[in-house]
Amino acid sequence: MKADSADRIRDRVLLSSEVKKGAIMSREQTKQTPMTSGPIPSTYSYLTEEEKKMNEDYEWCLNDPDVRRQYGGQVVAAHQRRIWGAGRDLGAALDAALKQPDCPPKKFLVLVVVPYPISLPSTPSSSAM
Repeated sequence: MKADSADRIRDRVLLSSEVKKGAIMSREQTKQTPMTSGPIPSTYSYLTEEEKKMNEDYEWCLNDPDVRRQYGGQVVAAHQRRIWGAGRDLGAALDAALKQPDCPPKKFLVLVVVPYPISLPSTPSSSAM
Protein backbone atom coordinates (compact mmCIF):
# COMPACT_ATOMS: atom_id res chain seq x y z
CA MET A 1 0.00 0.00 0.00
CA LYS A 2 1.40 3.39 -0.94
CA ALA A 3 2.01 5.97 1.77
CA ASP A 4 -0.37 8.40 -0.01
CA SER A 5 -3.19 5.81 0.06
CA ALA A 6 -2.56 5.09 3.74
CA ASP A 7 -2.77 8.81 4.52
CA ARG A 8 -6.10 9.11 2.70
CA ILE A 9 -7.54 6.10 4.53
CA ARG A 10 -6.35 7.48 7.89
CA ASP A 11 -7.90 10.85 7.06
CA ARG A 12 -11.26 9.19 6.22
CA VAL A 13 -11.23 7.25 9.48
CA LEU A 14 -10.43 10.40 11.43
CA LEU A 15 -13.13 12.33 9.60
CA SER A 16 -15.77 9.67 10.21
CA SER A 17 -14.95 9.54 13.93
CA GLU A 18 -15.16 13.34 14.13
CA VAL A 19 -18.53 13.32 12.34
CA LYS A 20 -19.83 10.79 14.85
CA LYS A 21 -18.79 13.11 17.64
CA GLY A 22 -20.65 15.99 15.94
CA ALA A 23 -17.57 18.00 15.11
CA ILE A 24 -15.89 18.34 11.77
CA MET A 25 -12.57 20.12 12.08
CA SER A 26 -9.33 20.23 10.24
CA ARG A 27 -6.31 18.77 11.97
CA GLU A 28 -5.01 22.26 12.69
CA GLN A 29 -8.17 23.11 14.62
CA THR A 30 -8.23 20.01 16.79
CA LYS A 31 -5.56 21.33 19.12
CA GLN A 32 -7.43 22.28 22.26
CA THR A 33 -6.91 25.66 23.78
CA PRO A 34 -7.45 26.12 27.50
CA MET A 35 -10.86 27.53 28.41
CA THR A 36 -10.87 30.63 30.51
CA SER A 37 -13.65 31.61 32.83
CA GLY A 38 -15.64 34.72 32.14
CA PRO A 39 -17.52 36.05 29.16
CA ILE A 40 -16.73 34.83 25.68
CA PRO A 41 -15.01 37.56 23.68
CA SER A 42 -17.25 39.29 21.15
CA THR A 43 -14.91 38.20 18.37
CA TYR A 44 -16.68 34.82 18.52
CA SER A 45 -20.08 36.27 17.66
CA TYR A 46 -21.45 34.99 14.38
CA LEU A 47 -24.25 37.58 14.20
CA THR A 48 -23.98 41.08 12.83
CA GLU A 49 -25.37 43.93 14.91
CA GLU A 50 -28.52 44.01 12.77
CA GLU A 51 -28.96 40.25 13.19
CA LYS A 52 -28.60 40.61 16.96
CA LYS A 53 -31.36 43.25 16.95
CA MET A 54 -33.55 40.97 14.86
CA ASN A 55 -32.94 38.12 17.31
CA GLU A 56 -33.95 40.41 20.19
CA ASP A 57 -37.19 41.26 18.34
CA TYR A 58 -37.85 37.56 17.79
CA GLU A 59 -37.36 36.76 21.48
CA TRP A 60 -39.52 39.74 22.44
CA CYS A 61 -42.39 38.47 20.29
CA LEU A 62 -42.14 35.01 21.82
CA ASN A 63 -41.89 36.10 25.43
CA ASP A 64 -43.63 39.44 25.94
CA PRO A 65 -46.94 38.86 27.74
CA ASP A 66 -48.67 41.76 25.98
CA VAL A 67 -47.62 40.59 22.52
CA ARG A 68 -48.73 37.05 23.35
CA ARG A 69 -52.05 38.26 24.75
CA GLN A 70 -52.83 40.43 21.72
CA TYR A 71 -51.34 38.32 18.89
CA GLY A 72 -51.29 34.75 20.27
CA GLY A 73 -51.85 32.21 17.50
CA GLN A 74 -51.01 34.71 14.75
CA VAL A 75 -47.90 35.55 12.77
CA VAL A 76 -46.48 39.02 13.32
CA ALA A 77 -43.97 41.15 11.44
CA ALA A 78 -41.84 43.01 13.98
CA HIS A 79 -38.97 45.48 13.94
CA GLN A 80 -37.39 47.31 16.90
CA ARG A 81 -40.01 46.07 19.37
CA ARG A 82 -42.88 47.25 17.25
CA ILE A 83 -45.47 45.07 15.55
CA TRP A 84 -45.87 46.31 11.99
CA GLY A 85 -48.38 43.74 10.82
CA ALA A 86 -50.18 40.58 11.89
CA GLY A 87 -52.09 37.84 10.14
CA ARG A 88 -53.01 34.20 10.10
CA ASP A 89 -49.94 33.28 8.01
CA LEU A 90 -46.57 34.69 6.95
CA GLY A 91 -47.92 36.27 3.76
CA ALA A 92 -50.78 38.04 5.53
CA ALA A 93 -48.49 39.40 8.26
CA LEU A 94 -45.94 40.62 5.74
CA ASP A 95 -48.58 42.21 3.50
CA ALA A 96 -50.14 44.01 6.48
CA ALA A 97 -46.74 45.31 7.57
CA LEU A 98 -45.64 46.54 4.15
CA LYS A 99 -48.88 48.53 3.80
CA GLN A 100 -47.97 50.59 6.88
CA PRO A 101 -46.41 54.00 6.30
CA ASP A 102 -42.76 54.11 7.33
CA CYS A 103 -42.52 50.32 7.51
CA PRO A 104 -38.88 49.23 7.40
CA PRO A 105 -37.69 47.25 4.38
CA LYS A 106 -38.74 43.61 4.22
CA LYS A 107 -35.20 42.38 4.97
CA PHE A 108 -35.34 43.98 8.44
CA LEU A 109 -38.69 42.54 9.48
CA VAL A 110 -38.81 39.52 11.75
CA LEU A 111 -41.71 37.15 11.08
CA VAL A 112 -42.71 35.27 14.22
CA VAL A 113 -45.44 32.77 15.02
CA VAL A 114 -46.61 34.11 18.37
CA PRO A 115 -47.55 31.46 20.92
CA TYR A 116 -50.79 31.70 22.82
CA PRO A 117 -50.47 33.17 26.30
CA ILE A 118 -50.07 30.68 29.07
CA SER A 119 -52.55 30.95 31.88
CA LEU A 120 -51.12 29.53 35.05
CA PRO A 121 -53.47 27.75 37.42
CA SER A 122 -54.33 29.84 40.41
CA THR A 123 -52.91 28.76 43.72
CA PRO A 124 -55.28 28.36 46.63
CA SER A 125 -55.16 31.25 49.02
CA SER A 126 -54.10 30.69 52.59
CA SER A 127 -57.55 31.69 53.87
CA ALA A 128 -59.16 28.79 51.97
CA MET A 129 -57.09 26.21 53.85
